Amino acid sequence: MRYPEEPGMLLLLALLLLCNNGVGDVEGSTIHENSSIVDLHALLDFKQGITDDPQGALSSWSNNTHFCRWRGVNCTTTPPRRVSWLVLTGLDLAGQITSSLGNMTFLRSLDLSSNNLVGPIPILGHLQQLETLYLYDNHLHGTIPDSITNCSSLANLDLSINSLVGVIPPKLDFLSHLFYLNLSGNSIAGPIPPELGFLSNLSVLDLSENLLVGEIHPKLGLLSDLILLDLSTNLLVDRIPPSLGFLPNLEYLYLRSNQLEGSIPDELGQLQVLKELILGSNKLSGKFPHAILNLSASLQYLGLEFNMLGKALPPKIGDFLPNLIQLSMSGNMFEGCIPASLGNATGLEVIDLSNNSFIGKIPASFGMLSKLVILNLEHNQLEARESTDWEFLDELRNCQSLNVLSLSYNQLHGHIPQFVGNLSPSLDTLLLYGNSLSGQVPQSIGNLSALTKLALGKNYLSGKIEGWIGNLKSLQSLNLESNSFTGPIPSSIGNLTYLTYLYMRENRFEGLIP
Repeated sequence: MRYPEEPGMLLLLALLLLCNNGVGDVEGSTIHENSSIVDLHALLDFKQGITDDPQGALSSWSNNTHFCRWRGVNCTTTPPRRVSWLVLTGLDLAGQITSSLGNMTFLRSLDLSSNNLVGPIPILGHLQQLETLYLYDNHLHGTIPDSITNCSSLANLDLSINSLVGVIPPKLDFLSHLFYLNLSGNSIAGPIPPELGFLSNLSVLDLSENLLVGEIHPKLGLLSDLILLDLSTNLLVDRIPPSLGFLPNLEYLYLRSNQLEGSIPDELGQLQVLKELILGSNKLSGKFPHAILNLSASLQYLGLEFNMLGKALPPKIGDFLPNLIQLSMSGNMFEGCIPASLGNATGLEVIDLSNNSFIGKIPASFGMLSKLVILNLEHNQLEARESTDWEFLDELRNCQSLNVLSLSYNQLHGHIPQFVGNLSPSLDTLLLYGNSLSGQVPQSIGNLSALTKLALGKNYLSGKIEGWIGNLKSLQSLNLESNSFTGPIPSSIGNLTYLTYLYMRENRFEGLIP
């Protein structure tokens, strides 16, 4: 064969040959470098372990293309091309994860989350470059293998929402680079290993919704970089360790639904960047923890519900917590009057003080909470005997975001005032059940057209149910039982096409239901 003699043509031919070789080896060829054959076999073995692929996610996995172009596969940029990422999340894949993935020694990220994978966690101990392992939201079972601690570069480990059992491997402290650890939503038992306190880089520790027992070990207070600690919904006992107050970067502390006892330690008042403190559904006792008032610059959500805390709330609590968004302290033994200063916490969106022993008037200052969405004061001993005691209801007209107002089971007397119709047009739930209200239901209540739930039962209300009822076309639940209503049921009740629950027994209605 004669080649062109011109230098320009020779250069062009050389460039064409170089480009063709590159494309063939990297992108389109079925011939793989010897050093990457291991990755090819590992991927094909993984595919063989998949028993159902309803979305056809692995349909591109064939020898017709280089594996670096298969769906979910990313490779290193320089030859020999090795798999660096395998991300197949939310694809409804079913089957088992084969341990052959542990042979892909260049793998840095393995994400098989939100599928229907079963079986044990595979042996991946050879993946010393692996930084991210996400297997959450599957149906994996068995224990967490100790071999996972050989993945010495691991920074993000999420095995949550599976069916894992056994204990937390104490050797997890070998993973010195670990930044994120989530084992929530399993059936892991045993104590929390104190060795976790040596994971000095850890920022997120979520062990919630398991069967963990024993105490919260004080060594968790050594995790100086920790931002979130969630130990909720376990079987943990004993006191909250004061050492948790020594976590300078902690923003979220969730310990609810355990069996923790004793008082809330004052040291928690040192958590100057804490945004959410959720300690509900335990056996905590003692007075309201005044140290929490030191968190004024940061605290947005305070949840102390369903404990055995007692005594009065600090009179100026609202002045100390101006950035609070949610306050939940139901199911304790708090007594005395509700502090009017809560109206100064103008960021509040949720107030739940139900199931306590509060007395006195409902503060009219709640009307200053323009962002208020939920106000739950049910099951207390709050009073409204004079017409002036209903001032709070008139002031709540300023809360135009209010969706839920629950005042059931208190000591509210007298007529429901006409200005109840001035409440937020977006009000979804109005509960006045189990009080001592009397007189007729004001027609203005028909202005609350967004109501889906209205409970006026177990009062002393009387008179007729007028046509206003037909204006509440979104109503799904209507409770008028155990009053003294009379007359016929208005035909406009037929407008309530979404009505599912209707309670009208123990009244004096006449005639037939229209």
